Amino acid sequence: MTAAATARPRRLPYPVALALTVGALAIVLGGFLLIVVPQRFVLQAGLRESGITFPVRGHLFPAPAAVRVSPATRPAAARRSGPAEALWAAVLPLLQAGRIEAAVPHFEAYLAAHPDDVGVWREYAAALLAAGRPGDAAAALERVVARSADPTARLHLARLRRDAGDLERARALYRDLIALQPGDPAVRLELAVALAWSGQYDAAIAELEEAQRLAPRDEEIAQTLTRVSHWAGRDTPPAAPEHGAARSAAEAWLLDVAGARVALERHLALAPDPLDPALLVRLAQLNIWAGRTTEARPLLDRAVASDAPPPDAWRLLGDLHRWAGRRPAARRAYREALAAAPGDTAAQAGVRALDALAAATVAQRDPREATPGLDYFHDSDGFRRLDLGARLGTAFRAGAAAARVGYRGLEGIEASGATGAISGPYAQVELARWWRDATVRTAVVAGIEELSAVAPQPAVGASIELADAAGFALRAAYDHTPAHPTTMTLESALRALRLDRLSASLSRALSGAWSLWGSLEAAALSGDAATDDNRRWSVAAAARYRAGALVRGGVTTGALGYDAAAPRAGTRALYWDPQLSWSSALFVELGPEAGSGWGYRARVAPGVALVRERASSGSDLVPQLGAELGLTYRSDRVSLSAEAFHSRGREQGYRASGVRAGLAVRP
Repeated sequence: MTAAATARPRRLPYPVALALTVGALAIVLGGFLLIVVPQRFVLQAGLRESGITFPVRGHLFPAPAAVRVSPATRPAAARRSGPAEALWAAVLPLLQAGRIEAAVPHFEAYLAAHPDDVGVWREYAAALLAAGRPGDAAAALERVVARSADPTARLHLARLRRDAGDLERARALYRDLIALQPGDPAVRLELAVALAWSGQYDAAIAELEEAQRLAPRDEEIAQTLTRVSHWAGRDTPPAAPEHGAARSAAEAWLLDVAGARVALERHLALAPDPLDPALLVRLAQLNIWAGRTTEARPLLDRAVASDAPPPDAWRLLGDLHRWAGRRPAARRAYREALAAAPGDTAAQAGVRALDALAAATVAQRDPREATPGLDYFHDSDGFRRLDLGARLGTAFRAGAAAARVGYRGLEGIEASGATGAISGPYAQVELARWWRDATVRTAVVAGIEELSAVAPQPAVGASIELADAAGFALRAAYDHTPAHPTTMTLESALRALRLDRLSASLSRALSGAWSLWGSLEAAALSGDAATDDNRRWSVAAAARYRAGALVRGGVTTGALGYDAAAPRAGTRALYWDPQLSWSSALFVELGPEAGSGWGYRARVAPGVALVRERASSGSDLVPQLGAELGLTYRSDRVSLSAEAFHSRGREQGYRASGVRAGLAVRP
């Protein structure tokens, strides 16, 4: 054993020793900031802790979200620095790449600080509408119309309220528009249609007659007036058509989607020949306008299955697939549309949007950056770990590569009961490949760790990530590594225990602000002796609710256990080896999720664990508490993070704490 591993008394109280250690780490980080940053290296922490108080966070695709093209016009790039300019610098690339959901938190963080910025409220509403959240978009537009006389905002809000069935509010907004623009017949036409939907035919006819007076040659107004007069019983009903197609087309033209659907069903029952695919496309388009994309999909599927599908059927089907995150299916549909109509500019725009989405996904998952970093961990069992390292990553069109190197120090209790320490370098290389419009990522990893007094330990692994696996983002992986990052003891490192692990994790964003996450792991521990072999399993799940731009909360639960007792060194087990530990906790998080400039993050998770120790005849209820507090800074070129964490539980009297620091500099 090395001299560093000999027993030595602890001369300083733990709080003093911890303060000195943190101070030394701060000096090291300052050196990185002053020396390494100007040379464009990047710092990032990469600590993976064992236990189930905080489920391990892996790299997962964000769950697919429905996105539609925003009707709003985006402002030009800012020329001077300020909060609004910083906002647009952050959101414009996301909006142009079609990543509407990713832009929403930036808007919310800005508006929390600047609630009177009407222009940003207007653009925030447009982003929400494009993200498939018409209810939230309407609430944002209410803020706009309350602070300004913007007729465009009132018109969009009136349509949203109308489509949501709030006809009373819609009519009030349309009348406000008429007061602002009394000579505009188009506004009166929309108000008349809304009145007709609610059965107020007389009021609708009055508005249509005034619109016709303003535009006597407008064919659309004249046809609408004829139709509404017929519904009101003011004329002689026309002869019934042979089939329902004529009435279906007329009602669809009036945006009466429900009535058009009924007429279409009657037509399908009576028509001896297949339905005209052009009518299917028309009804699908109306459903899309009304936000009923689920109902539009089967109509378009039938249209493209016809003998002569209209080109716009393929293009609209591509849009639906793209909004739902089904990028390969969207690309196939756009190709069909362009094969039938090479000049279809909308299909060409869809292809460009797919390319931008793929590029944005690769850039987010595999950023081009260099990262030096440090992690420090300490627990009440006397184990300490300090990692100093750096990572260099790059990405290209269909893949990515990254290399990580560093120096690691471990300290803890040896088999003899004395305090010991070992240290040494480690290195790792990852190669990744993207498939199917950046919806599938595969990667292989190889590395080595060489700690003093321990033979070099190899590390290899492979993983696959899917953006959409039955609606979930999925990651599955195998890795063969030293066991001490999981067992968290010096004894397991000195014994050169190895870990072979299979893991899978799922995540999904539900409608609204809810999201789900779950993981499953099965691992085999082994060493040079047959008695070192063991099996470890763990499961975890979490439900998270986003209550606003700054507040999130939820519940997490998980369990882990070992098949057999841990091997022993003298009288000590090499690692904690419960038969079963099942914990559940509530958590609350505070702080912005995105945005430029300085930010903060705080998390507290009180809970309880049911623990059955191997030497115990029963189970114990162990209170648990986890807390994290950190600061962040982000700009286009530089990101900085510093975080401290503390947890209590796992077993009676156990405590763990540490710090993480990270800096990222991008070219």
